Amino acid sequence: MEFKSETAPVALAGEYTNQKIIDSIFQKIIKKNISECSILDLGTGNGYNIWLIREYLKKDQFTNIKINISCSDIDLSQFKLNKENISLHTLDFDKTFNIGKFDFVIATEIIEHLENPYFFLRNCLSILNKNGCLFLSTPNVINIFSCFKIFLISRPYLFSDLDKYGHKMPFFPFMLDHVIKFEEIDRGYKFFVKKYFNKNILKLPFRKTIKIFGNNRWFGDSAMFEIEDISSQL
Repeated sequence: MEFKSETAPVALAGEYTNQKIIDSIFQKIIKKNISECSILDLGTGNGYNIWLIREYLKKDQFTNIKINISCSDIDLSQFKLNKENISLHTLDFDKTFNIGKFDFVIATEIIEHLENPYFFLRNCLSILNKNGCLFLSTPNVINIFSCFKIFLISRPYLFSDLDKYGHKMPFFPFMLDHVIKFEEIDRGYKFFVKKYFNKNILKLPFRKTIKIFGNNRWFGDSAMFEIEDISSQL
């Protein structure tokens, strides 16, 4: 599958987040020896995740892999890439969406913009194929800087005055645990869940930022979750 060179859109998620998630998808493709799969990018925005996927597909070890790409957003006017071989869907993620089943579903920095993150997460899980995997990222509201803001002003980091499309609902890791627990009870099998965090930061006065340590929950700027349907492996 060949793609012409395109100018990279601006990454709208936290630094390193998009790259880490797309890296993880292609690592799974290699590990599972996948020759064809489907990917859905939810809240695609300007298409940065799709640009990363296309860059991977230019590499020699991936040129023979067929990937069916779908993108969705509430407003697709910001999508900046060539739309060739892409299925585009206009969706309101606060409502039920059912546009098929996918091997990989990506939702970078979208769940915190929604009124009902539980509803959205269940929707995402419902469109996974057997052995499919959901990759989700959101501001890390349990890092030290955010916890300090909650203590002082009762609001986590990156949740200030609301606007129509701004951050509405902080997503805590325990919320994922709740959804997964009940989904497992309903389905009768377990999910594989992995939690990891963005490159660490320490916020200083005057909007200065420095990087420290490795990746962990205490200083990570973004939280990332990998949820895999492993029913076919049981």
